[in-house]
Amino acid sequence: SRNCTFIDCGDAAPNASDGIYSAGESTLISNCVAFNCTDTAFVLENSNYSGIVGCSANACAVGIGITAATNSDYRGNFASGVTINNWNSVVTGGIQIGCPSVGMTGNLYDTTLTGITMTASLPTSGSGPAVNIRKVSGSGKAIGVSINGITIQGSGVTRRGATQQGVVVNGDYVKVRNSDIEVTEVGVNYLTGTVGGLVAGCVITGGTFAIANSGTAECVAQNNVINGQSSWGIYAFDTSTIVSIFNTV
Repeated sequence: SRNCTFIDCGDAAPNASDGIYSAGESTLISNCVAFNCTDTAFVLENSNYSGIVGCSANACAVGIGITAATNSDYRGNFASGVTINNWNSVVTGGIQIGCPSVGMTGNLYDTTLTGITMTASLPTSGSGPAVNIRKVSGSGKAIGVSINGITIQGSGVTRRGATQQGVVVNGDYVKVRNSDIEVTEVGVNYLTGTVGGLVAGCVITGGTFAIANSGTAECVAQNNVINGQSSWGIYAFDTSTIVSIFNTV
């Protein structure tokens, strides 16, 4: 799909609608605009080597969804140069990457996000994490997600609870690089059981914690600039571990 516009798609739940939904091999959604879609603006589900490029999502519940929802593995999908304004989804967040279907065991490999700009006008928009690397009980995982050069401003409305964050990770080998993250809760949060995480070269401003791990999560924090947190810059809860190298806090 190229140069398409999707306006006022769907109604309130259970009649919510995506702007465009695609499943397949080597598909491309490019230079499209979605406005006021009640579900996700642009969706790649059960896809391989497919992408969302140069698109804009405005006042949609969710901007981007790249997901695996079967017992098969999928890989190599990407989003680049996308602008997302005023998302509003407590569960999914502004971008959903992962395996959100109960009992489906397929994994999602090697997803790449580059050059994404996300803004939310608080407090009326921005509920849910800006980027949610997500799984549900019994499902597969997102593995090898690369996030490079994302700008996140205004994610996480405090009155909606502590799950409103910049990047929430429930997946393995998820790397967040060279990103500018400004939030009111946690900048980057690796959840229990995740391994191989990396946060490098980012500027993380505001919130309660800049980088936080919980449970048994593992990550490396390197060469980040961290400022303005109300609690701690870098914090490992429970038995989680964070290796901190050359961060400015």
